[in-house]
Amino acid sequence: LNEGLISAWLSPVQLVPPAAEQRAALEVLRGRDPAALEAAFRSALEEEGFDPAAFETAFTTLRSILRLREPFGPGTYREAGLGAELDRLLRVQDGKAYALISVQPAGALPRPEDQARVFDALDRAVADAGVKADVTGLNVVSARNSAALLEGFLKASVLAAGMAVALVALLFRGLVPSALALLPMIVGTIWMAVICDLAGIRLNFMNVGILPMVLGTGVDMGIHVVCHFLDDRSRDVAAVMERIGTSILLASLTTVAAFGTMAFSTNQGLASIGIISAAGMASCLVASLWTLPAVLELLSRRGSR
Repeated sequence: LNEGLISAWLSPVQLVPPAAEQRAALEVLRGRDPAALEAAFRSALEEEGFDPAAFETAFTTLRSILRLREPFGPGTYREAGLGAELDRLLRVQDGKAYALISVQPAGALPRPEDQARVFDALDRAVADAGVKADVTGLNVVSARNSAALLEGFLKASVLAAGMAVALVALLFRGLVPSALALLPMIVGTIWMAVICDLAGIRLNFMNVGILPMVLGTGVDMGIHVVCHFLDDRSRDVAAVMERIGTSILLASLTTVAAFGTMAFSTNQGLASIGIISAAGMASCLVASLWTLPAVLELLSRRGSR
């Protein structure tokens, strides 16, 4: 709370405060008339536009609480009709006692780093208090599941890249042709990363699943170009690209258009998928139609000399 990470919290300590604090409060209440306090409560409700008759249960509870003259505990709460509130925060099961502390973050936590800062601070607070506890809740479970999914997809992308390299090496059985076939995938992925960084798009558990598809698309186009080049006896790069360039262009653009339309979604997760897929496949396409042919042309001229 002092660090500004949370705005409010609720715990059993607030319902059953320490005995010393209770005694101090009781000293104040002893100097007040319970009937006068109840009347002030009714008057305040009327001034704010509430119907006091709707708060009869609260008045009954107030009267019983104001009659207390000694520090109270959980049993007193239940006698006063507040057992339901207490049971939300305290529970005894199998001889063990459990307590719930509910925390409200100071603001929205849209970014993983914001979530991690709050969760880490709560973990430290629990550890410093020497309490055995777990930090959990919808935000925590969602963030940690998202992190696990992100890690899993990144591993899958690395595996996909490794399998692509292995299959290309098995197909071409040579270092230079294999490197040429992988060139669009490598260059396109780098360009995609630069575009996404400039656009402020970060990897998350929704859009990271598009990476294996981008890798597969990039290596697929590179294989087509290199295979046709090697099959051409004249090693005429211009003739090869004139023959297959349009097919590669149209096939890739249809995929870019299909996935890229998600960039117009109002959902930020879907929009990031559209941007990453369009940027990745378009980058691989440019690398296949311009970068790779330029490298092939340089190698062809060097071979001729």
